[in-house]
Amino acid sequence: SVNGSKRVINAGCFPPLEAPRVMSETDVLVVPSMWMENAPLAVLQARAAGVPVIASDVPGVREVVNSSQQGVLVPAGDVGALADAMRSAILEGPRRYAPDPVISYSDHLDRVESIYGESLSVLDPSPSPTGLELESTQPGAVGEMVQA
Repeated sequence: SVNGSKRVINAGCFPPLEAPRVMSETDVLVVPSMWMENAPLAVLQARAAGVPVIASDVPGVREVVNSSQQGVLVPAGDVGALADAMRSAILEGPRRYAPDPVISYSDHLDRVESIYGESLSVLDPSPSPTGLELESTQPGAVGEMVQA
């Protein structure tokens, strides 16, 4: 517990494979980052478990916590806003949400390839004659083999 409170518990460190169990026992995850988070694993794990997140509005986190149902973003370094968000979470009580459905690796790969294809079409809207290669238009740049 924190300062003798039974309402706020610091779970401490735990093995990575224990994350699903820890998240199942968590009402809200607090991530007060002061810098960019590349792929905030704890936030992704909270989302997968339907646990709301209170976090700093920094790159990486804002791309993962993108609805009021998933949590609250506060300005980085704004201790008052962080305290207000935590106070609200405590007073409102637990409010889990249904996480996004789990998708198969194959479906995920299909989505990534689709996004990649859309990105390539913006760069070069003309289809390659074979559908298999894209050559760089920049002098000295290395081309890249892709399947369209």
